[in-house]
Amino acid sequence: MGISPSSEVSVCTALQRRLSGMERDLAAIQAKLDSLEQEADSIGTEHPDDAALIRERITQIQQIWEQLKQMVSINILELRGL
Repeated sequence: MGISPSSEVSVCTALQRRLSGMERDLAAIQAKLDSLEQEADSIGTEHPDDAALIRERITQIQQIWEQLKQMVSINILELRGL
């Protein structure tokens, strides 16, 4: 026996709300990462001996962030295709 149409609509609506919240969260995280990158540049200028390590860490964070955004985008597209 399958899920009733009203249950499917409820589940879909709940998922859409959740993804909408995730999109807002991603925007807030992006702003924090932008701020972190500016701070890293400033610290790198103040401490040139550590600049390469700081830049390496920021690059790692950016790569992971891009992967996360891609995963969320795929989930959003899949949900909108329901």
